[in-house]
Amino acid sequence: MGILDLEADAEGNEIELLDSSERVLESIPVMGLGDNAWQDVTFSSTREDFSFIRVLFTTSGAVTSLKYCSPEPETPSPTESPTDPILGSISGCVELDTDNDDRGEEPISDVTIMLLDDDDDIVSTVRTDDDGCYLFRDLPGGEYTVMETNPDGLVDVTDADGPISGGRNDDFDSKIAVELPDGADITGQDFVDEFPETPAPSPEPETPSPTESPTDPILGSISGCVELDTDNDDRGEEPISDVTIMLLDDDDDIVSTVRTDDDGCYLFRDLPGGEYTVMETNP
Repeated sequence: MGILDLEADAEGNEIELLDSSERVLESIPVMGLGDNAWQDVTFSSTREDFSFIRVLFTTSGAVTSLKYCSPEPETPSPTESPTDPILGSISGCVELDTDNDDRGEEPISDVTIMLLDDDDDIVSTVRTDDDGCYLFRDLPGGEYTVMETNPDGLVDVTDADGPISGGRNDDFDSKIAVELPDGADITGQDFVDEFPETPAPSPEPETPSPTESPTDPILGSISGCVELDTDNDDRGEEPISDVTIMLLDDDDDIVSTVRTDDDGCYLFRDLPGGEYTVMETNP
C-alpha cells in the first residue's frame, strides 16, 4: 500500500485489516514523513485472510496505491520416474543317457517343462525344441522351480541341482530349484533321463512247498474331462483336447502324465488305493 503527504512526525496513524466480521486481523502503525513524501506499507496477511481495509489518519494524507501480491508457489522437487524391472531368463536342456554313464548324450524333444513360482503356482509351460532345450524369458528376479514331465518309458537320472550333477537336492524328483537375480540369465538347468535297466535273469529257484497265493491288490482308476466355458455360465460346453494332465502321489511326486483325447477326457488306470492330486497344465 502506498501513502503520500502524511504530515511529518504525526502519530496515531494506522492501517488495519479486518475479516468479514470486522475483527481486526492486523494493524500497522504509520509515521508521517511530510509533504510530497511517499512510503510503502506491507502486511503479512494474505488476500484470502481479510475482507476490509480501514485507514486511520490523524492528519492530512492520502492512500495512493493498493496492490495484492500472492506468495511465490513452491516448486515441487522432481520425483524420480519409476524404474522398469530388470528381467532375466532360465534355460536348459533334456537329454537321454544312452550308455549308463549318468550323462546325457542325445537331446529329447517335445518334453513338457513347467516353471513354478515360490508359491508352487505355474508361471509358464513350454516344450523342448528339436535340440531338447527350453527357455523361459522375461522373468523378474525371484525364487522358481523348473519341473520336467518325464516322457513315457523314461526315468530320472539326475538334474542340475541333484547330487550327481554337484547339487544338494534330489536327483530323481524331476525338479530344479532356481534363485534368479534381477536381470540374470540362468543357463544349464538340465535334466538327464534314461530307459530303466532290464534286470538280469535270476537262477531258477527251488520249487517251494505250496502256499496260499497272495491276493493281488485291487486297482482302480481316476478320470475326468477338460471343457471350455463358451458362454460364461461357469459350465463347460466344448471339449479341449491335447491338454497335459499329471497325477501326483501324496509326496507330490509325479506318478503318471497323459494328455486329453479328442473328447477332452483323460484316464489314469491301474492305481492302488491312496491319496492323489490331479494337476492340469492350462492350455
